[in-house]
Amino acid sequence: MILEFDEKGLKDADFRRVDYDIEAELQLAKDLQLPYYQVYYESLVNGIHHTHNQDLLHEIAQSQGHDVELNDWLSGNS
Repeated sequence: MILEFDEKGLKDADFRRVDYDIEAELQLAKDLQLPYYQVYYESLVNGIHHTHNQDLLHEIAQSQGHDVELNDWLSGNS
């Protein structure tokens, strides 16, 4: 994305597609234990975006413990 600003703020946003190694990106995400990996995978590989599927996101959060991590962080126990 190329952002153009002027004295008033954001003037223009130009989206660009670029080729990159998706397999390397997915391996890096796995290595870094990216939360919601399967959602990221679906987005990159299949173009399916689950970002508004609250039921699926909640199910993943519970199965992978992200809900506990988030609750701990929000309560200051992390």
